[in-house]
Amino acid sequence: MSTDLFLRDAEPPDADAVARIHVRTWQQAYRGLLPDAYLDSMRAEDRARRYTFGLGDPASPRTIVALAQGELVGFATLRAMSDEANSATRVPTLVGELCALHVDPEHWGRRIGLALIRAARARMSAYGLRSARLWLLAGNTRAARFYQLDGWVEDGERRTEVVWGASVDEIGLRRGLP
Repeated sequence: MSTDLFLRDAEPPDADAVARIHVRTWQQAYRGLLPDAYLDSMRAEDRARRYTFGLGDPASPRTIVALAQGELVGFATLRAMSDEANSATRVPTLVGELCALHVDPEHWGRRIGLALIRAARARMSAYGLRSARLWLLAGNTRAARFYQLDGWVEDGERRTEVVWGASVDEIGLRRGLP
């Protein structure tokens, strides 16, 4: 990992840069998994309006951004969520959810994703959470390898969700938090 990588909480002025990365990553990583026409129609301006960085609400998702030489090059979004999968007690528990992790494709392979996922796990642990989950787009083998190397395992859950107007099939992954 480059020594000039700096991680911090996202701020409202980061919205445009985060949106550009979000769209570029989807367009590159999901090509062949989602319709080309859909991917080509995505606009960062539309996405940027949806971000709520800097809110004081502890229930809101939190985004960590990565900057290299002052340029925003990636982000991870996480939150605490209720998990009703605890069948032994039937009592919902809180777990961390990694909602998004994206690195600008021009910066892939530079260990930025690794720095972000470590920071996201540390943040969830600091919140007192003991486990985390994420949803992976079915067929995204690059991301599946990345998460597997970080200790995430499939939990047997599948779902179909509408994300940004596209229907996507997703696979559930989980891991413990230190």
